[in-house]
Amino acid sequence: MNKMKEIIQYIEDVFTDNNGCQRKFIICAVTISNSSGKFTRFGISVARKEDMVKYSLELGKKIAYGKTCKRPFIFVECNRIEGMNQEICNAYLKTFAKYFKEDPSFALKWFKSPRNNKK
Repeated sequence: MNKMKEIIQYIEDVFTDNNGCQRKFIICAVTISNSSGKFTRFGISVARKEDMVKYSLELGKKIAYGKTCKRPFIFVECNRIEGMNQEICNAYLKTFAKYFKEDPSFALKWFKSPRNNKK
């Protein structure tokens, strides 16, 4: 039996898209410990600009969790016996949120990077 333990953490923040619209995003971290090892996946959900009026934190968390499980933008393996602790994971979340606000293409490959728009 491959018993799995999940620890889920979130961070919510706001970024400005290429059109100058402020949009919320949620980054989810799922740390999994099982007989195969210990690892943490990170996924993100971004509110569409038309959804900002009726934004739902709970829906955003569900979407971020689903993307974390199916299409993580980063996968971190941890060789510590207990896996990645919540404090370290929180530091990753804050760092990824900072990078995402600076350049959303960091986590969203389809997003046009502001760096690539400069001539």
